[in-house]
Amino acid sequence: MFARLNFLLSFGLLILLAFHFTGTYLVVGPLSAVAPGLARGVAGALVLLAVGMTVQGLATAATTLDGVAKYSPERPAGMLAWANQTLLGLGHAAVLYAFMEGSTGDAAPVGGALAAAALLYLAGTGLAVAEWKRRGTR
Repeated sequence: MFARLNFLLSFGLLILLAFHFTGTYLVVGPLSAVAPGLARGVAGALVLLAVGMTVQGLATAATTLDGVAKYSPERPAGMLAWANQTLLGLGHAAVLYAFMEGSTGDAAPVGGALAAAALLYLAGTGLAVAEWKRRGTR
């Protein structure tokens, strides 16, 4: 049960981080150079869109990827499962570090810790789905 919750939390945070990177560098940054007055409103709208899309993505993941990170005594977790859970745990640690770094006010909008967290989440969720497909169970 913990592995499933960890997967869904990590998948949701991965979606939010993807929206954060996209909004920071592809939308708000260029928009603030062209129309600085609109940047704050657009950023607020992007936050609402990101949260809505994350909820939709998690709902889809909870149904479509139903067998991911679900283990039973008949089919225990193997080495790939332990590896993906370790990557996801390291991703959580990187997010906590980025939060602590950002709370001092010295960090960039997208620092190295957030980029590391996104990469760890991407690798962990990808490995979890690959392990699920290899097991061939739902």
